[in-house]
Amino acid sequence: MRPIYAEPDETLPARVADAGNPHLSALWPYPPSRRANAQRALAITYPTVAQLLGDEAFEVLSQRFLDQSPHGLADWGAWGEGFAPRLAQQPELEDLPYLPDVARLDWLCHVSERAQDTAVDAASLAWLGTRSPDALRLCLAHDLRVLSSSHPVLAIWHVHHAEPSQRTRWQAIANEPLPPGQRRHVLIHRTPWRAVPAELPVSAYRFLSAVMTGQSLAHALDAAEPAGFDFVEWLPHAIQQGWVVGLAEHLPDPTV
Repeated sequence: MRPIYAEPDETLPARVADAGNPHLSALWPYPPSRRANAQRALAITYPTVAQLLGDEAFEVLSQRFLDQSPHGLADWGAWGEGFAPRLAQQPELEDLPYLPDVARLDWLCHVSERAQDTAVDAASLAWLGTRSPDALRLCLAHDLRVLSSSHPVLAIWHVHHAEPSQRTRWQAIANEPLPPGQRRHVLIHRTPWRAVPAELPVSAYRFLSAVMTGQSLAHALDAAEPAGFDFVEWLPHAIQQGWVVGLAEHLPDPTV
């Protein structure tokens, strides 16, 4: 039985090339220097994907992505957000079903590292004892991101980024079958400049997902309630880690 996570086989570069390499066309509009910049930029943004695919396949896919999503920004680091969904559309990658979510994790780590520092409003945390949760909104650090996947993407990421002595353990975890319908949740935050993904319990994922969509503290707590989220225990740790930077007034959406 094929494991949940497996390295691409040696036929991948040929399969990717056979599916089409746009820069071989006479109509390809970008000079070699721009193609090289695109590949370098994507390799920096998607280091795990680049390692998984290898240089040959990654080069072809990066050129294909440049053709489909032209770079119109001054900053190459701001380009590449749509790479994950493009990977999901490539039929020659269908035997690597985890790859798009690994790309999403790479992208979230990238934007976390580029996020602006967040000003902390410690005084606002005192509002917890004086105002209703319906009137409050939790403020999170700009670098905080969450991801949910049906694949063991965190373990796959660690296979390629952990200390060498730890990678065998992560490889074993990556190959453990997930129970039907189960998902893995990941928290990404910057400490202090490098993005670090970590496992996130489902209760905290539901809570943070609600917060990130602008919901009130009360609504976010309700969203996490079925999974037994302990906000009182979680909050001091979240403040210490720099995930929570204060509270703000929650203004209901007037269109609802």
